[in-house]
Amino acid sequence: MYVQQFLFHLWSCSRPAEDDLDRIEAEILRRNRNGYYNIWESLTLNQKKALKLLAATGGSQMYNAESLQQVGFKSGSQLKRALNVLTARDILEKNGVYRIQDVLFGRWVAQLS
Repeated sequence: MYVQQFLFHLWSCSRPAEDDLDRIEAEILRRNRNGYYNIWESLTLNQKKALKLLAATGGSQMYNAESLQQVGFKSGSQLKRALNVLTARDILEKNGVYRIQDVLFGRWVAQLS
C-alpha cells in the first residue's frame, strides 16, 4: 500500500531527488496520523513504552537493564507481556526479533520520542 502511495506522489515530481522522498514520506505520515493516533490511544502505557523501546533499539538489546530503564520498565516481564499483546493485536511480528509490522507507523512512533 505504501509503495503505491510513494510511487503516486513520486510520479508528480518532474525530476525526483532524495529530498522528494523525505517530503513524500512526511506527507504519507501526515495523512495517516489520525489512524496512528487512534492505534496509539488504544494502547496501555506499557504497550506504548514497548513500542518506543522497539523503535529506539530496532528490536535488539531490548531486555538489557539500561534499555528497560530508558523507557521506564521495572522488569523484563513487563516488557514481555506488552510485546505479547502487541503481537496478538498484529501490531508487531516476531521473526527472530520483534519488529513493528507497519513500517511507517514505526517511524511515527520513533518521532514521538
